Amino acid sequence: MEQYTDLRILDCNRRHSVQGQSGNDENNALFTNELGEGVRLNVGDQVSIQGAFISEVGAGADTIEFKGNNLVSASGITLTKKFTYTYEQERFPSKNWDLRYQNILGGYQAKYSQNIETEARTLKDNECTIATQFYTTNNGTGYMFLPRRFAYDQNYNGFNSSNVIGAIWEDIDKVDSGHSFFYPKYQAICEDDYQFVRDGESFPALSQYPKGHYIPRHDNKRFTILRRMGTTYYQSQIYKYDGDPDEVVNPPTPRDPSFGEYDYYINLIDIKVNAGFNSPSDISEQITDQLKKNSKPDYQYEVNDLTGKPQLITNMIETNTWKPFTCASYLKFGFQAYRDYVDSVVSNNGMAYYSAYENIAVKRPDLFLLGRKTNASAGHAIYNAGGLALATRTTNTIKTSFRFPEDLVALSNLFKAQGNYPELFSGRAFEETLTNYDGSQSVDNCRFLHMNSYTSASQGGLGNDGYTDTNNASHFNYNSIPVFFYYDKANENKLTDGSDANDLAYGFATSYINASFGFNAIEFHPEKIGGMTEFQYSNFVSNASGYVPADIEFGRQFGWDYHFSAYSTLAMIPYSGRMDRDYSSINEWAIQNASQKITGGNTGNSMNIADLITKTYIGANDPLFSFDAVSSRFNFSLLHTPEKAGQTDILAGLDQLDAPQVNPKAGESVYKINPRFNQYEYTPDLKPYKKDMNAKCIWFPAGNGITTNASDIQSIPIMSRQVSPFTIFDANSGIFITDFGYDDKTFNKGLWGILGFTYNQFNASISSTLNRLTRINDNNKNELHITTTNCEVVSSQTLNYNVNQFGAVFYTNQISVPQVQTGANRLQGAVNHGLFVDGVESVPPLAVESVPVFPPISIKVDSIKIKARNLPRKMLRPYYLIRSDIIETPKYIGADKSLMPVVGLCDKQYSGGDFYFGSDNEFVFRITKPRTITSITTSIHDPDGTFSRCNEDSAVIYKIIKNISADTNILAEIMGKKKSK
Repeated sequence: MEQYTDLRILDCNRRHSVQGQSGNDENNALFTNELGEGVRLNVGDQVSIQGAFISEVGAGADTIEFKGNNLVSASGITLTKKFTYTYEQERFPSKNWDLRYQNILGGYQAKYSQNIETEARTLKDNECTIATQFYTTNNGTGYMFLPRRFAYDQNYNGFNSSNVIGAIWEDIDKVDSGHSFFYPKYQAICEDDYQFVRDGESFPALSQYPKGHYIPRHDNKRFTILRRMGTTYYQSQIYKYDGDPDEVVNPPTPRDPSFGEYDYYINLIDIKVNAGFNSPSDISEQITDQLKKNSKPDYQYEVNDLTGKPQLITNMIETNTWKPFTCASYLKFGFQAYRDYVDSVVSNNGMAYYSAYENIAVKRPDLFLLGRKTNASAGHAIYNAGGLALATRTTNTIKTSFRFPEDLVALSNLFKAQGNYPELFSGRAFEETLTNYDGSQSVDNCRFLHMNSYTSASQGGLGNDGYTDTNNASHFNYNSIPVFFYYDKANENKLTDGSDANDLAYGFATSYINASFGFNAIEFHPEKIGGMTEFQYSNFVSNASGYVPADIEFGRQFGWDYHFSAYSTLAMIPYSGRMDRDYSSINEWAIQNASQKITGGNTGNSMNIADLITKTYIGANDPLFSFDAVSSRFNFSLLHTPEKAGQTDILAGLDQLDAPQVNPKAGESVYKINPRFNQYEYTPDLKPYKKDMNAKCIWFPAGNGITTNASDIQSIPIMSRQVSPFTIFDANSGIFITDFGYDDKTFNKGLWGILGFTYNQFNASISSTLNRLTRINDNNKNELHITTTNCEVVSSQTLNYNVNQFGAVFYTNQISVPQVQTGANRLQGAVNHGLFVDGVESVPPLAVESVPVFPPISIKVDSIKIKARNLPRKMLRPYYLIRSDIIETPKYIGADKSLMPVVGLCDKQYSGGDFYFGSDNEFVFRITKPRTITSITTSIHDPDGTFSRCNEDSAVIYKIIKNISADTNILAEIMGKKKSK
């Protein structure tokens, strides 16, 4: 007998399988092929895979693979995560046909907001949820600083002009034009937040403001949007159409807008990349499209004109990163609305005024919110027996009604956050409120709370924003002041019993028995940093007496001040930026009545609509996720809305001689230093709007071939005096990404980890050099605490900084500095080289006129890129496992236990045309039990045992080698049979 082999090839193609023929495409990785009459497998036959052809679109190209699978723990549990977001519900739709309505932008009479937690969301490798917050900047547009009483008074005639519009734009901002009754005290302001304003105002030497007028800085810092929780009504009279009765609502009492319950406005964005193989450009496009996806249908705003006819006046677009937020408008935040609000008048005006505070923007939102968790709005009080004596101010402790230990953790959280803002522990307010400041006191060993500077009997609650002058006709400044005390960072996480001033609980507290309440209370220790100063013990009496020191009485309010004027709290309210008409008083923001004739016989009837515009855009209008082919890395950019070159004048494009020209590069993204404002958009905080000065002098004399003196009047653009000079202005708003959807254990397995990002690059610890206010640059862009962008500033741009008053760039190596145009030096009465400023001759030393010139710097720039640290992982799993029921006994030990044994591998070394090709397989299986197979079930798996993603064109070619026994000596066989007979 001789042995030979017989070869059988079985083509198991998914398209020709039972599933393929029946149209079942539920799982392309699992298919059964029928074999007709069947194939007999005998003991000793060998089974193997001749070839495997795994089809998946994108296979083998320069692509990145996503499985689309759930992330699971080591024990196989599907991983989930919950997210906090701002739930919004618009209530009581308005009906434009109902003429009882005041026109409300947005189509609803109220909005309910609440921060809540989502249901647990499954984590996947190709899908995630990111959490975003919004911010605006103090770049001079779209806001008013708080506290502010109102933006506009129709009866205001100005201090320098009888023309209402000219006065509104060009006069100094004062109490009569809407400023708070209180100006900032120079002794109690953070110099990073406020600056002296050069407005020509002067105060008596012994007044409350002996150092002059301070205003909040305009320096392009990021102010985080906070939303007032609960229901905001946009008018007092609420009309319903669901059968329920109409109702009248009023703002809460006390009428203090700072007491609203605020929290971060958080928006969730779902990000998904198609499962399978994706090119880098496809991934970039998919993620960018989802960032910019419309979150609501486009909204067209219709109002009724003065004749009751509906007219469309605008539309609004809302995306995931660019949203219209409720803001103040000129009459809804005007004098009458303000009076109705503070006087508790039931009116739509008063409610509209309060509704403007639905959103505020805060410079240090963490302190703003953490502080409110330490006490109620009235604060606590000082409980030293007999109060705090002026004579012992350097040794006094401060005993309070904060509970020990119940209030320790909330205070500790606040004080830890204060450590991230060293600017609060430097400058005049800090140094002058420490009796023995010697340079050793700093953010490392000090913290603060607020205290009233007047008695509880005269002032009441903690702090005051000066919205009213009730019981304060003299306008005594009831703003709170900071009180600094000792902080031991070495103990900041240590709870002690509070008995030892050298072993402070959480680094700041000892305990004492509060006799008034009978509980253990907290005692603070300013004496350990030199004690309190005379100013903190002083009350302002009059311009004749100035500040008079006195003892601090028992019961003086102390704690965290909720008010917008409190030390460290710099806040803004979004503002539409429109008055009833433009700066030149030529155009009114209005619509003609629908009954008007288009031509001929018009009487000019129109309806002003500026007051109806109670929304303003905030966020990133064009965010980008892209792939850099040079570095082969993904990146985020344009998470901010960049500053634009813009137009230089509101009359740009006027077709008249010498009219301002349209800037053809107005749409370019730039950063500006010493910016000029074109008077198109209004905020009272930039008053007076003085954008240029007219100068005339002998610019160059005759001679050297020049026959005439050049002495034309030149318009010299000047920087707004309220703006911080030599500061980069590059964004008007943007978004923070505060959560990328994965924790430190799941990040690398998730979407962003596959794309090359790391958990640490987005989750660095917050610090004094890395917080919401920090500019993003090359030094910190790879380790961010919170993710946003700004423009990219590079050293080569500094050559563009030397600009003369006419806008010419000189490209020198000099340091850029301001200049003052004074004209040529000359003697009194000389006729040559005189300078005229706005028509007034400068005749030194009797009358000196000059033009201040801060160089107008504007540099075209791109957004900085937040680039992935690593290259993307293009292939997550290097091979496929092929399982089949063609053999019965598993021979492969892998990551899981499956019903069918592994019969082969298909590595991903060879690919092309959307296929991976399995090379010759060395796995050979010997049949140990005879059987007949009539079908073969094949499944294709990833190394973890889960089904692979593949298409319907996949195929596996099986090879069966049958051992055949044959007798080649046929004659001997025949003879042997005959003999046996």
